[in-house]
Amino acid sequence: MSIQIPGRTPKGAYNRGDETPHAALVIDMRNRQKDPHAPEKGSFGERLRRIRQARGFSQEQLGREVGISQRMMAYYENHAEKAPAHHLMRLADILRVSIDELVGYRTFSEKPVKRNSRLWSRLRKVESLPPREQKKILDHIQDLIDKQKLEGAR
Repeated sequence: MSIQIPGRTPKGAYNRGDETPHAALVIDMRNRQKDPHAPEKGSFGERLRRIRQARGFSQEQLGREVGISQRMMAYYENHAEKAPAHHLMRLADILRVSIDELVGYRTFSEKPVKRNSRLWSRLRKVESLPPREQKKILDHIQDLIDKQKLEGAR
C-alpha cells in the first residue's frame, strides 16, 4: 500500500515516462514501523468482544444501542477482520473508548466500568412507553440533574 502526498516530488519520479516530475510522494507502508503505543493484535472482532464484555454489554444490548441486530453484532465479533466504518463512531461512543482503541491502534485499558444494572433495566422499559410518558420521565431526570448541578455549585 502506498500513500501519495500532493506537492512533493520524490527523486527520479516522473509522470507517464516524460521528464516532468510527478507531483506526489509515494510512501511504501509495508515497511512502516508500528507505533510503540499500538501493541494490539488480533482481529477487530476479538477486540470488540473483549471491550463489549469489559463494559458489561451483551451482544443484544450493544446491538440495540448501535441500531443493529444481535446477529450482526455476533458476525462482527466472530468473522470481521476489519471494523465496519459506518458503525465505528457509534460503537466507540457507546463503549466509551477511542476509535484508536477500538480498531487496535492503541491498547484498550480493561478497567471495568461499574454499571447500575437496575437503572439500565428500568431505562430500557421506559423506551417501551408512549412518547409523551417518555418525555415526562426525561424532563424529570433533567430536573434532578439540574438540581444536583446547582447544589454542587454552592
